[in-house]
Amino acid sequence: MNYTEEQLSQLRSEVEKRETTARFRHTLGVEREAAALGELLEPDSISELRAAAILHDLTKSFTDAEQIKLMRAMGLPHMKAEEEAPQILHGHTAAALIPREFPAFATPRIIHAVQVHTTGSENMSIFDKIIFLADYIEIGRHYPDCRAMREAFWNVPQDILCSSEHLDGVVRRVLENTIRFLKERQLPIDEETVRAYRDICRRSGIYPTETIS
Repeated sequence: MNYTEEQLSQLRSEVEKRETTARFRHTLGVEREAAALGELLEPDSISELRAAAILHDLTKSFTDAEQIKLMRAMGLPHMKAEEEAPQILHGHTAAALIPREFPAFATPRIIHAVQVHTTGSENMSIFDKIIFLADYIEIGRHYPDCRAMREAFWNVPQDILCSSEHLDGVVRRVLENTIRFLKERQLPIDEETVRAYRDICRRSGIYPTETIS
């Protein structure tokens, strides 16, 4: 699916109304990052990647209670995250809202990438991985791990940049960092994140780190 600049501009304007200034700045950063990653790894899908990036945090500003209420209103199945980590529900609620409120952008790839952009998932496509990584490393992210992963991705020779294996390696490290961060703080870890980590390790021929898997 290809979208025009006019369509993307209209989408951006609609999403801006729903987000705080800081959140919308992040959204624009993810859009730019997704486009840059797409140029290397998914050049025929750049406008679709940009649309997914614009929509990825559509419901991020909702409170935990509002997220759960929206889950019920849309008939989404109960998730352990509702009790343990409601902050990750926005991927699911945003994905469910897209067909209802932005049907022109309700492609299977956009919906799935938005749904898993926080947790990751098994069998992630290159499209999924680009949105997942763009959200983590966009230039407005100032956390040390985010900056380190940005350097890890971009600070390599051009031929490596264009390699799906390189993308997998950095995504694996992001998942590993996320699991380690949550474990160290004794915070709940979504099962999908663990499955995503194990899956990408298996596909890369790497043993998961025992202490975090």
